[in-house]
Amino acid sequence: MVARYNAMVIDDDPNICEVISLCLEGIGIFKNIIVANDGVTATNKLSNQQFDVILLDLNLPKKDGVKILSQIKEMKNQNLNSIIIVSGELDKTVLENAIKNGAKNFMVKPFEESALKTKVLNVIKSISTAGPIKK
Repeated sequence: MVARYNAMVIDDDPNICEVISLCLEGIGIFKNIIVANDGVTATNKLSNQQFDVILLDLNLPKKDGVKILSQIKEMKNQNLNSIIIVSGELDKTVLENAIKNGAKNFMVKPFEESALKTKVLNVIKSISTAGPIKK
């Protein structure tokens, strides 16, 4: 496969960011993998570049993942279908708010690398067949 996709990893744990980044590199289809360790940095990067896959933790400093989701809904350059929530957050209210703000794909930490790869490839497949960005 040709490396042509852009991915963003948003998590405050550098070890998780590294594991996810290495997993994405192993898939071999990403030309850029950008990491953000807090919500403000993530929002700034999301507003300036389009990403094909966004792996988002819900518990972040400066701005939480649900707030980021609500802002992504307003961005013309991002697709809500490209987001995978990767979080250890199991609070029912937080998860319901994430779903209300457009979250469709979830991975619970800790996760199996093979399961993450499968989820990422399914997202790529779905956005590739869907055509242009849709809200």
